[in-house]
This record gives sequence, C-alpha cells and structure tokens, in this order.
Amino acid sequence: MRGDLFDNEVYNVGTGKVTTINELARMIIEILGKSNIEIVHREERPGDIRHSYADNRKIKTKININFTSLEKGLKDLVLLYNNG
Repeated sequence: MRGDLFDNEVYNVGTGKVTTINELARMIIEILGKSNIEIVHREERPGDIRHSYADNRKIKTKININFTSLEKGLKDLVLLYNNG
C-alpha cells in the first residue's frame, strides 16, 4: 500500500532553492497581472528568519515523480482557484 511508504516520517516539500520574500511577492504579482501593487518593506522584527529553504532530497529519493517549479506551481494554484 502506498501509505506505508511515508509512515512516521517527516519530509520537507519545497523547491530546494532559496527564494526571497521579494522574489515570491514579485512572482505572485506577475502571475496575478497586478502590476499596480507596490511591495512595502517594514523594519525587521525579532525572530525573523533571514534565510531558509526546504531541503527536499529525502522525499526525492522516496518517490519517483517530476517536481514542478515554484512559479508553475503558483500559476497552477491561481488557475485552480479561478476555475474552482
């Protein structure tokens, strides 16, 4: 059974690459076609994470599928939402 493959294990699911909040925001703005949206920066807060990424090597060794890019995944999510 496929469920046995993942029993009691933790997996990171992500791109495996660093993506800044600015890059993510720009991507979303472009996908939504909302060029009039301004990105506003605020002061850093205590506890803010400076750099993070999901190391997805473990899940890639466990399952054999083609992973999609963050941009394509976001586009697919917007299409799904709009057609929902």
